Amino acid sequence: MNLRPIYKVFILACSLMLSPLMAQHHCGTDEFYQEQLNLNPSLKVIENQYNEECKAQMNSVQSRASIYTIPVVFHVIHTNGPENISREQILDQLRVLNEDFNKKNANIANLRSAFTSRAADCQIAFELAKVDPNGNCTDGVNRIYSSAGVETSMTSEPVKQLIYWDKNKYLNIWVVSSIAPSGGGSGTVLGYAVFPWMNNRDGVVVRHDRVGSIGTAASTDGGRTLTHEVGHWLGLYHTFQDGCTGGDQCDDTPPVNGTFTNASCPANGNSCSNDSPDLPDMWENFMDYSDGKCMSAFTTNQRSRMHYFLGQTPRKNLVTSSNLTATGVVNSNVAPKGLFNADKRVVCAGDVVQFYDLSCKGGPTVWSWSLPGSSSPNSSQKDPKVIYQTPGTYKVSLTVQNNYGSNSYSQDAYITVLKANGDNQAQWEENFESSDPFSSGAFAHSSPAGSQFSYLST
Repeated sequence: MNLRPIYKVFILACSLMLSPLMAQHHCGTDEFYQEQLNLNPSLKVIENQYNEECKAQMNSVQSRASIYTIPVVFHVIHTNGPENISREQILDQLRVLNEDFNKKNANIANLRSAFTSRAADCQIAFELAKVDPNGNCTDGVNRIYSSAGVETSMTSEPVKQLIYWDKNKYLNIWVVSSIAPSGGGSGTVLGYAVFPWMNNRDGVVVRHDRVGSIGTAASTDGGRTLTHEVGHWLGLYHTFQDGCTGGDQCDDTPPVNGTFTNASCPANGNSCSNDSPDLPDMWENFMDYSDGKCMSAFTTNQRSRMHYFLGQTPRKNLVTSSNLTATGVVNSNVAPKGLFNADKRVVCAGDVVQFYDLSCKGGPTVWSWSLPGSSSPNSSQKDPKVIYQTPGTYKVSLTVQNNYGSNSYSQDAYITVLKANGDNQAQWEENFESSDPFSSGAFAHSSPAGSQFSYLST
C-alpha cells in the first residue's frame, strides 16, 4: 500500500522463500541494482519520474478491450546437465505465466474473501517468438553450451554476454543452473529481473529449477518465481517495499512488515495495522515472498502499473502489431517458411518420437511430412508422433502450404535409431600390482557368459 510518496530505489527481483528457515535464499538484485546506481546515479531520477507519472495516471489506466501480447525467448545456458531443461518444461512455464497474468490459475479459487474484489485479470499474454532477429524461423528456445550458466555473476552477467536479443522486440529469459550473489555474498538467488527504467541488458535470469512445474522444477514453487520476476520486469515492487511505513506504489496491496513475514502463508497474519481499512497481509500476491503454491493474484492497481509501463519505452514497442508480426507471434499474409524439431533425435528401436512444426511468417494450412523408416513414412498431421523400429539414420522433410504458397525444409541424418538391446562386448580388468597377471591369474573376468580371454603374444 502506498502510504506516502517514496522515491527510493528498491531492489527488485528474486527469490520466493519457502519458509523462514530458508532465509539464506535471498533477493540478489539489491547488490546488483546498487552497483548500477553507483555507476549511474541518474537512474534514481528516472525512476522517480516514472513513479510520479504512473501515480498520476493510475486511475485512468484500467482494463482494455484487447490483450497485450509479449514475444518471449528462452536462452538455456547449460553444460548438458539438468539445467538443459526440456521444451515441455518451458511450455509449462508459459502456461503458468499466461494463467497467472490472466486470472486463469486454478488456485485463484483459494483467494481469501477480503481480496477477491481486488484480484485482477492483467490482460497480458506471453508467446514464444517464432522469428529470430535475423528473420529466420525459431522455436523461441536457444540452447547455449557454456559454463557461464553453472554459476553466473550478477556483476558481470556473463550469460548476457553469450546471447542477447533486442529488448525492444523480445522479453529475454536466461535459464541457468545457479546464480552467484554479487559482491561475494552468501545465499541462494533464484532469479532477478531488470526494471523498465534501467539501461542494462534487459530481461530475467532464473534458475532452471524455478522454471515451470514439471521436469527439474521445485515442487513447492509451481512456476511462480518467473511470475514474480516478470512482475518486476513490468515495473512492480515487492508488497513489503520499505515495510509498514513504505509502499509499493499500489494502494490496494496491504503493507507488509518485512521480507520473509509471509513465507509460511499465515492464515491470519497481519504484520501492519496502519493501513485503512486494516487488512491482513495479502500473501497470495505474486509480489510477496511466500510459498509459490500460496500465490494466486495480482491486484487492479498492479495491473494498471504494468499497463502503464507497457505504454512506455522500452516496453511499448514489444506489444505493437508490427513487432508481433516481425517476431512471428502474428502470421502475415505470405507463404509459410518451414522449420521443425523433434523431442529427441537419438532413440532406441521401438521408441516414440514427437515432431513439432515450427513454421513461421505465414500460417500453414497443409502439412506434408516425409518420415522414412518410421511407422508413418508420410503424415499430414501438424505435429506427428511416430515410432522407429529399424536401427539406422533417417532423413526428415516437411513441406508446409497455405493459400499464398508453399515451402520445404529437410535435414539429412536427423534421426538416429539404435538397437533396442546392445551387443555383448568383451570386458576385462587386469591387476599388475603384485605379479604377472598371465601367470598368477590376476585377470578378473567381467564379460557376459560365453565370452573368454584370448592371449595374443607380440
